[in-house]
Amino acid sequence: MSLHDGDDTTQADFAERMKHTRAYKLHGFKGNSRGTSISAPFATLESAFKDIPVGTGFNIELSM
Repeated sequence: MSLHDGDDTTQADFAERMKHTRAYKLHGFKGNSRGTSISAPFATLESAFKDIPVGTGFNIELSM
């Protein structure tokens, strides 16, 4: 069953249950709840190369 099936009662029940989680008690919201928080975009490989210090080593594994 999807938690976002258009039924406002289901959404309200879900939101009420989330209030009892550790994350909600610490931050006032549950990060993986649909429509209740905004996430930052994923980092691109280009931004990773630009943002990390020159002396930092890392491995990249690509698979197809």
